[in-house]
Amino acid sequence: MRRDIKQEDYIRLLNFRIGLRTFLRWSEGEAESAGITPAQHQLLLAVKGHDADEGPSIGQLANYLLLKHHSVVGLADRAEEAGLISRVNDPMDHRVVRIKITNKGERILSQLVATSLDELTRAGGQLERLWKGIDAPPSYATKGLRSAPTQGKTKKVPAKKSAAKKASTKKAPTKKSPAKKGAAKKVAKKATSRRR
Repeated sequence: MRRDIKQEDYIRLLNFRIGLRTFLRWSEGEAESAGITPAQHQLLLAVKGHDADEGPSIGQLANYLLLKHHSVVGLADRAEEAGLISRVNDPMDHRVVRIKITNKGERILSQLVATSLDELTRAGGQLERLWKGIDAPPSYATKGLRSAPTQGKTKKVPAKKSAAKKASTKKAPTKKSPAKKGAAKKVAKKATSRRR
């Protein structure tokens, strides 16, 4: 949906993205200080935040982390080697492997979540203020219009032609002028004389 974009929209969106990046960069530093990688931090959060008693599958983690399946397998391998997670076969379907967080992973994650919540409380208000209004629908959306009004004349979009209409609008073959006919005959004569 198009909207009229003003200079303050660019400024607000830039500041919002700066705020997000600042938080993410801060969060990455906190993970490294806790002795894990930022990717492992995200993995632990995805495992713990999974809303079911059984742990998430690799496919579910790939969806949470917006990663490809094989990337999550590699990430899980490294996290398992570090003692942060364990793999468990699904009791209902032995083809599915579930990921569980270990006590070590739980300790590290709870520390990181506590500091993250504190940081979000501090910076979250600023991010909310920056975002407020960006997601508001444009004025034309509340007036029942389907799309943004265009400036100047509205363009008519031609309807698709039916097969019958297409056939009737095909160009008729044009008659060649006598000069063009003569030139074509000369070219044909030269081509046949070369073949002999």
